[in-house]
This record gives sequence, structure tokens and C-alpha cells, in this order.
Amino acid sequence: EVRGYALITCLATASTLVLWRLLFAGARGDTPRKRGLLLLLYIVLTAACLYTHYFTVFLLLFQNLAWLVWLARGQIIHKYPLKTLTAHTGLWLASQLGILLLFSPQLLFALRQVTSYTNPNLNPPTLAYFISRTWQAYTVGLTIDPTPAHWGMGLIAGVLVISWLIAWGMRQRQLLAPFVFLAGWLIIPLAAYFAVLQRQPSFEPRYLILVTPALFLLLSVGGQVSRIRCHVSRVTCYVSRITLLTLPCLIFIIGLHSYYTNETYFKDDAVGVANWLAAETTANDIIYVDVPHPFHYYADQGRIAAPLRYLFVDIHTAADTLNHEAAGRDRLFWITWYGSDTDPRGVIPFLAEKAGRKAGQLDFRGYRVQWFNLTGERFSLPTDLPPAEAVFGDVLRLDGAAYSDHTTTNRPAWVTLHFTLLHPTGVDYKVSLRLRGDDGRVVSQRDQDLLNDRHFRTSAWPITDPALNQTINVYTLSLAADTPPGVYRLEAVVYNSQPPYPSEGVNRPLAADGERKI
Repeated sequence: EVRGYALITCLATASTLVLWRLLFAGARGDTPRKRGLLLLLYIVLTAACLYTHYFTVFLLLFQNLAWLVWLARGQIIHKYPLKTLTAHTGLWLASQLGILLLFSPQLLFALRQVTSYTNPNLNPPTLAYFISRTWQAYTVGLTIDPTPAHWGMGLIAGVLVISWLIAWGMRQRQLLAPFVFLAGWLIIPLAAYFAVLQRQPSFEPRYLILVTPALFLLLSVGGQVSRIRCHVSRVTCYVSRITLLTLPCLIFIIGLHSYYTNETYFKDDAVGVANWLAAETTANDIIYVDVPHPFHYYADQGRIAAPLRYLFVDIHTAADTLNHEAAGRDRLFWITWYGSDTDPRGVIPFLAEKAGRKAGQLDFRGYRVQWFNLTGERFSLPTDLPPAEAVFGDVLRLDGAAYSDHTTTNRPAWVTLHFTLLHPTGVDYKVSLRLRGDDGRVVSQRDQDLLNDRHFRTSAWPITDPALNQTINVYTLSLAADTPPGVYRLEAVVYNSQPPYPSEGVNRPLAADGERKI
């Protein structure tokens, strides 16, 4: 990521610098040959930007607006004749067609990647959160505690505003064009990104790191002001200059220091996991990881004796995959990344606990490692579930259920449920499974989101798609060591995943919450 985002920032800066030089900085004195070379350089640099990161389209939006402003400025201020206007318009069109031509080998693939991605489980950020998070990322950084972060963000904003107010107060008209250009470079891509997030919410400030040079150049106006003749006392002048020039640098240094010293925000400990696996596993174990990168970079060093696999979890084929690859192994290790959406239903631990015994769990920074002693039993997920008939309001039907008919305190009970959506809903439901004794006491409980095979919550289930409007979810229920023997009732409770919950004394219609015996 460091390599990729450093490269896109460099290329975006170079592309925009050439565009500024081509359009506004001494363009009228350029020869046709020089303008042609600048145009070719702009095309190559911008196409390279697109190949590096698709979010260059947001930079292109700003750059095309700059082209249009240049064309309009020529007509309004300089009143160019039709021939000149036609030539300038041709220059603009040639630049965009050249970029498109160089990017054409990647174009269809890029369109498929960009348009096909969606994750309805993500909520779009609010405008306030978007601005705050982005400003923090681009100024003090995200690896700093809230209080110093807020102070630093506020001080940098203050420096930015004060320095430009001083510039305008000194009537520095030559700074107007750079200010508008840089402000557009900073604001327009971010505004377009926020608009896109309302339909495809996948918010990370680093995706638009290509706008940060505009912010830093806007801050550098302090250097411009420091060269302007002061009309106040010399001491006041020097203090103002030193403050405007050094305060942002000091704040950036504090943020950088926090990045390297604040363990709360350190990167995921893939190295620690790999070292632990190298010391713990044997050749007759097997290791599965739910997100390959960057873990494989540290794990594929020949130090780990057990075979290591990336496992794409498909609930319908996972058991067959494990039977094929893990048969005869002593232990199965399952490594999950904290941000992964690979196995939110817990299919792999479910299958491993049915076919063996959970031996341990260890948390690293960003990762969780679970391991299971295998007993030679086959991994199995019931598919032909005995029919059940429990309708929750008019929204969901529990129409299949399978579960262990007995269990012990050292082996969890397992449950497999099949749900079908009856009507579209705007509610994201959760399922709570509970084992309840005759005395009414709940001895075990497991709450999980109700997810389909694309891991969508119920509000995003398409009612007309039979592959996605129904689902199998799996659960395990562990018992405390002091649980007395007896007969227990298994209950399924469906409820709105957003608070307030029924357990908090809120009465809701059955369409929102319900309980059925299985």
C-alpha cells in the first residue's frame, strides 16, 4: 500500500503540475512544439495515474473542469477568435482521447471491477464524519489519540485560513489563480467521492491521497506571505512568519511520532502470527487463512512446517474442501483477520467443532487464531434439513432445522437453520439461539446476524432471486462446566438488529421481533 499510494500521489502531482503549466503558467509564450510536448507528457502521466489507481477518475473530473475554465477564460477575458477557440477545444479533446487510448487495454476490466463491487452491509458516512475523518487523515494522521488529533486538526485549519486572509489583506491578486486551482484540486475530487459513497459505501481516506499535495501547497502560502513586505513592526512580522511556516511542520512531526510509537494504532501483527505458527505447528497440521494478503508475505518464508492455504468460504462446498484437504491431519488452524467478511457466519469453526474439538484460541493485533484437534470424523453440514414451520410475522419463515439431540459440557451443541424471506424488508434481523431449562433459565445463548450467501443482511435480500432470498446459517452453543444434566428447550428468537431491543422493554409487532420453539 505504501508503494502504491506514494506512486499515485507522485503521478497525480506531476500530471496536475504539467496541466497547470500547460494552461495557466506562461502558456501564451510557449511554441507549438513545446505545447505539444507538454500535452504528450500530461497524457502519459494521467494514464499512468489511472493504471495505478482507478480513483484517478475523481482527479480527472477536477482537471476537466480546469480545462473548461481555461476555455471560458480565453473567451471572456482575451476574446479569442473562433479559430483560436477551436484550436484550444481540440487541445482539450486530444488530451482526453489520448488518455482514453492509452488506458483502453484496461478499460473494460476496470469498468467491471468498479461497477460490480457493492457491499450493502456498509453504511455511507455522514458528511460531518467524512470531513472530520478525511481532514484528520491528511493532517495529523489517523494513528493519534483524539484529543491531540482535534487540537492539531484545528490548528492546521487555523493556519490555512489565517495565512490566506493575510494574503488577501495584502491584496496579493497574483495568488488568486493558484488558490482557486489548488482549492478545486482538493475539494472537487473529495466532493465527488462523497457523492459516490452514498451508493457504494467503501470509505477510506487513503483512496484519495492524490489530493493531499493541494492541501500542502495551500498551507505553503505562509511562505508566500513571508516574502511580502510587512507594514507592521519587524518583530510582529517575524513572529507571524515563523508561526505560519513552522506550526504545520511541528504538528505533522507529532503525528508522525505517534505513528511509530502509539501501539494502539500499530498495523496488524502478521509477523507475530507467522512466528507463532512456525514454532507451534507440525507437518501434519493444516493452516487456513481467510485473507491472504499481506499475511502470506510474512508466512511464506519456508519456516512454517504445516501447509498453509487461503480458504474462500462457500457454505455449500466448505465441508467437501475440508474433507479433501484436511483428512488425516492432526490439527486445523483457522486464522481470521479482524476486518474480514470471508466467514461472518462462522462456517469453518462450526465444521471443525463438529468434526473435532476446539483446542485453543489466541488473539494477535488484528488477527485471531483458533485451532482444533481433529478426531478423524468427516466434516459435514446438513443440507437436507428436516422441515420446520415457524413464521416470524409476515417477513421470515424458518422452514428447515437440524441440531444435535444431545451434548456435553466439553462439546458444544450445533444447530443449522434455513430461513426464507417472504416479503421485502428494510430491517436487518438477527437470530438469537437459546438453550432454556425447565426452570426457565437460559444456559447458553448465541446471537448472530442473519446473512445470505453473499453475506447481505436481510434488508438487502432480493426477494425475486431464489439464490439470495433464502439462507442456511449455522450456530454452536457451548455449555458451562456446572450445567446440570436434563432436557433443554432450543428457542430461536428473531429481532431487529438495531436498538432498542425487546429485552429493553420495547413492545414491537411480530414483524419486527418474534420467538418460536424449534
